[in-house]
Amino acid sequence: MGTRAQDSKVKAFGLRVLETMNARKVRLLRWLVQIVSFVLINGGLIGLGWTYIPLPINQPAGAPFTTIVGGFDAFQQIFSAGYFPFLIFGVCLIIGGIFGRMLCGWICPFGFFQDLMRLVPVKKLKVSKPLNKGLRDMRAVVFWAIIIIAGFLGYRELIGDSVAEGFRAFAKQPWTPLNPAATLFVMFYYMVFWKQYPGGEEDFVAGDWKFMFYFRIILLLAVIGLSIFIPRFYCRYVCPIGYTMGYTAKYSLIGIARNPARCTRCGSCEDMCEKSAMQVPILDYSYERVRDTNCTNCGSCLDACPHGAIYFKFKG
Repeated sequence: MGTRAQDSKVKAFGLRVLETMNARKVRLLRWLVQIVSFVLINGGLIGLGWTYIPLPINQPAGAPFTTIVGGFDAFQQIFSAGYFPFLIFGVCLIIGGIFGRMLCGWICPFGFFQDLMRLVPVKKLKVSKPLNKGLRDMRAVVFWAIIIIAGFLGYRELIGDSVAEGFRAFAKQPWTPLNPAATLFVMFYYMVFWKQYPGGEEDFVAGDWKFMFYFRIILLLAVIGLSIFIPRFYCRYVCPIGYTMGYTAKYSLIGIARNPARCTRCGSCEDMCEKSAMQVPILDYSYERVRDTNCTNCGSCLDACPHGAIYFKFKG
């Protein structure tokens, strides 16, 4: 009896949360959640301690004030050492199975940063549906390239013939040196406060590796520029974390649905998603559920619908 009562309370609480999110003020609620999450995830700034809580978001493990570890960073490091990260894999699978890519839209610090870049008042570039679909395949290339490199490194570690020295900074986390979030949240901090850049501190070991140092800065600036003109450019077309979470997003317990009695297929939802989110072809999916690997459940489409036809759905 006690277990059933607890299950009922949990379900009732979940339904109340969905009702709140369906109140057509989702964007305001999401901004508040993003700000609070950013502060808590970088809680070292306010005295919070570091934990080994892995989350499937783009938060570099080396960020000086982080309180959690980015799941993909931990996955790379463990896998390239010759082990399979069962804990990381399990946590991400559970989160994805419940929320889909909601953490990308509501929690991820680098996603929040890109949302801020979107506020720059310039005309956004329009990406055609075929081109948008094709560019999304870049995430698969990035992800599987990382897996192959990390797997190769891990295999060599297992047989006792390490090649990590030859891979230098790519040895433990093959993607991190190219990750713009690592450049923004880690490298820039070291540059400003510890003078770790070519010509700064004399003992800066990466000082001789000047090409990669400047390449990372150029790459970050490119992502920032593209994110100004194409909302969440990195999330849409590059992010390997979003790619992996996309597998579970299509079948997660929480997702976006449409009311067929109210939907007029006016396209307001897709227009808003293109201008502010991930350019998901919402109307291409059935009314029962938007099963798109790029949908982050951000709720922008819900606010944009003039007929109140879009809502968050539990299960289905």
